[in-house]
Amino acid sequence: MSQDKIKITTLGSLGWMPNQTSHTCCYCLEYNNILIIFDAGTGMSRFSEDFGEVVLKKYKKIILLLSHYHMDHICGLTYLTRFFQGKSLHIAGPGKHVYERTCLEILSELVTPPYFGRPIQDFPIDLHFHDLGRGNTTIAGLDIECILQEHSDP
Repeated sequence: MSQDKIKITTLGSLGWMPNQTSHTCCYCLEYNNILIIFDAGTGMSRFSEDFGEVVLKKYKKIILLLSHYHMDHICGLTYLTRFFQGKSLHIAGPGKHVYERTCLEILSELVTPPYFGRPIQDFPIDLHFHDLGRGNTTIAGLDIECILQEHSDP
């Protein structure tokens, strides 16, 4: 990996409440030909800035890793259709091994009417859903290792 280039950008790093100058959790990692986004807080809105437009032009394959489903980590999912048209977007979050439901089942409860205008599985973009559990998972050719952390859920 010493020859691979990695660039990480913080789009949001606050706790559960954004303010006028800072956003909730969202990090953007550029790795080879894949854009990896960690969490989908209000920082997702920063893809509308010059930085985001430049980054999104470079990548066709995007992996969005959700650490958990608290609203400050997923409210940015509402931006998906705006920013990821024409991209292959892989969304991965804790699934059956953690919650006894898949990532898609959980997100389908949260991103759906009446809370949002349309169900996430009906977004008009190329979406793929993956479950994360303890240990290794391969998503879009990238090996990801997860460790369960102590948090309020779980």
